[in-house]
Amino acid sequence: MSGPSRGRSVHRLRSRRGVVSGALVLLAVGGLLSLPFAAHYGVLPPSEAVGAAHEVAFSVFYAHVMMNDSSPGFYWGSGENVVSANSTIALVLYNNGTTTHSFSVYMLRNQVISATTDNTPAKLNTTWAAAPGPNFWLPGGTNLSTTLNFSDPGTYQVVSLYPYQFQSGFTTTITVLPAGSATKSYVFDNATSALTFVPAILTAPANTPIVFEVTAQQGGHTFSLDMTSNDTTLVTGTSLPSPLPPGLANTPVNLELNNQGQTYASAPTILKAGVYWFVCEIPGHFQQGMWGKIYVGLIPSPPPNVPQITQVMQYGYLALAGIIVSGAAFLVLMGQNERPALAGPAPREH
Repeated sequence: MSGPSRGRSVHRLRSRRGVVSGALVLLAVGGLLSLPFAAHYGVLPPSEAVGAAHEVAFSVFYAHVMMNDSSPGFYWGSGENVVSANSTIALVLYNNGTTTHSFSVYMLRNQVISATTDNTPAKLNTTWAAAPGPNFWLPGGTNLSTTLNFSDPGTYQVVSLYPYQFQSGFTTTITVLPAGSATKSYVFDNATSALTFVPAILTAPANTPIVFEVTAQQGGHTFSLDMTSNDTTLVTGTSLPSPLPPGLANTPVNLELNNQGQTYASAPTILKAGVYWFVCEIPGHFQQGMWGKIYVGLIPSPPPNVPQITQVMQYGYLALAGIIVSGAAFLVLMGQNERPALAGPAPREH
């Protein structure tokens, strides 16, 4: 091969190798640049994964108060002791003990009855009688439904007038906000036929009445809210404990989803900041995954089964390593196939 022809062949070979090398470099760089995007999308939940509440004005409050003997006191079902002035309070009282209790409202605003000063039943009765309000008596094991209405904002104390119960802890307060300052939030959720709630993660503001609306995609479920925040007695993947935790056994939010396609709504309930469980109480459904959480006043954690960033990065590096190794092998093969033939002995002249 003459000098110019051989030079052109070598130039073409180098050009081909340059094109292949450039393509491999572009593939490698593209793989590296794609990793941050893969990692980014790997940790973000889908837009449908978290259900958020929206607020609307309303004029009726629903309050649930439980009375216990073992731990003397009034226990609001979910902190519904914050209401709006000139609004109706639908009040349900439960006496879970065996002793009679009273729910007696002291109508002197922003004043507290002292358990130290009024430490006898007679003194307590005299103090309360100076500004008496609604007064309800419940024998042990009974419940009562009634309504209340406060026209003036302020804090009102509630006591039990049964002898010495106030001194042992039977006291609570009702906070009345200016008229029109309270709202309720609706949280939409769907019960599905796949033994799951969709979405299973909800968010809502704290200290605001919430209504849960649940559409039954299939009948035969319940939507039961555990009123105890950050309850560790409910463990994912196991059966519901027996007996049920107090916050789940006495929950005022317990919807029976019996009819397919029907939407069920709970009474408004107020939750303090924290994480709360909602479950299906039908035997076997909870352990198969029919549960969820509502983050009240908190930012929710990423939903389960979302690839973590380390896993995405590992897959990306493996793919990139495969590109580099394949490219190197391709270059070697190209070099073998395009190598110029060695010069042989010159032909004899006859």
